[in-house]
Amino acid sequence: MVIRYLFLVMLFLAGCITPPTGQVIFEDVPYYEVTEHDIYDLFDKNMITSEQVTVKGVRLGDNLLEVLRAFESDGYMEQYPKDDITNVRYVNEKNETTVIFHLVANKVERIAIREGMREELVGRTAERTPLRNLTLSFGKPDQSVDVMDFRIYTYEDKGLEIYHRRKKMFGFGLIPSNQ
Repeated sequence: MVIRYLFLVMLFLAGCITPPTGQVIFEDVPYYEVTEHDIYDLFDKNMITSEQVTVKGVRLGDNLLEVLRAFESDGYMEQYPKDDITNVRYVNEKNETTVIFHLVANKVERIAIREGMREELVGRTAERTPLRNLTLSFGKPDQSVDVMDFRIYTYEDKGLEIYHRRKKMFGFGLIPSNQ
């Protein structure tokens, strides 16, 4: 009887999040898998933020074990222990990068979806959308940063980054939104 009671309590707690305030909040936010939904359309309509997007079941805030469990193939892992950073990169059969998970302190802080994953995406997200069309759709980015030979446009309220080189988009990223 006691074991059954403990089991029910554990099931209840598994469906809840207990923040530092001690409140119990039920997680009822829908998640949208990037390989099943046109997330550009959802971002465009302000229906989602990056925290609601998954990549093969992995979302922002997940840990390294959850990343490794979600993908059947081995990824290329780069660790920077001094900074407590781990990058896990997956490639397709053509040896093109599909996705990169950037973890800080064992939590996914950035998910970069690259050109090699295009065939698995749907809708506008799968199209080779010209940069101009994206800025017309999402508006002026909150930030624009040059990194080596490419530029990152950041939409902080969406938690979205657009990666482009010479006005040609080659990927996008999910980061925590400021909402």
